[in-house]
Amino acid sequence: MGMFQNNAGGAWDNAKKSFEKGVDINGQTYYKGSEPHKASVTGDTVGDPFKDTSGPSMNILIKLMSIVSLVIAPTLAVIHKDKIEANRKAKIESLTGITNTGTSTTTTDLKTVSPSSGEIKGHLNENGDFVYETGNIQQIKLNGGKTIAIGDGSQLYQLYNAVKQKDQSVLDPNKWYTIENLYFETGSSDLKPGYELQLNNIAEILNAYPGLKIKLGGYTDNSGNEDSNQKLSNLRAQTAKLKLLELGVSADRVEAEGYGSQHPVCEANDTEECKAKNRRIDVRVLAL
Repeated sequence: MGMFQNNAGGAWDNAKKSFEKGVDINGQTYYKGSEPHKASVTGDTVGDPFKDTSGPSMNILIKLMSIVSLVIAPTLAVIHKDKIEANRKAKIESLTGITNTGTSTTTTDLKTVSPSSGEIKGHLNENGDFVYETGNIQQIKLNGGKTIAIGDGSQLYQLYNAVKQKDQSVLDPNKWYTIENLYFETGSSDLKPGYELQLNNIAEILNAYPGLKIKLGGYTDNSGNEDSNQKLSNLRAQTAKLKLLELGVSADRVEAEGYGSQHPVCEANDTEECKAKNRRIDVRVLAL
């Protein structure tokens, strides 16, 4: 509408001015004072406010609305965090049939330990997400006949081998594995579409090993308020848990907790790539 008013208003204004030099209409030239000129003046009466006031104002309004939307979105996420958490909790309860009685079975050992360390290979993509190098894809046949595809250089592959071999060292509370290439929308707990493969793989591993129990830990970078970071990381961990429940995993086999910017895998936290590495979901084994 803004573009139409600008263009139409300018066209009407130019039509009126063209009579100063004369306008050829069906072989006859008309000048100021003629009937066609009077008609163009009527059009210009509408055209002037279109091109000088209404059109430009609408363009400014469109830009203002866009800027306000971008600025207010993170604010609304913080303001309505309690409602978001309540809705997610209600959805989890509806899937599991478990009502919260006020007691919690979530362990809190993560708060005093650091996630697993090691060289992290990959690169930052155009969306600001860290893309992990997970090695050659291996087709793994699980108990029950299901097949999953995991990179042989991924931490999830290490986790699977430890679970398969019932390696008791994997129960070490300090031993965490990053779920590579799992991305969330900026400032949100919504998963980016198309990046749920690793959660599907974890669900299949859990279904193949009925005794396996895990804990998900959510992390953010050090940008913004730490209280908000902690809440956002918790929402993301709960979202990952909810996805596993939707894939058929029992709720008593998955715990989830958020820890904000604690325990960064990239200590500097001063570059976009470093911060992207710290925005992650880690997993550890609670029981085999």
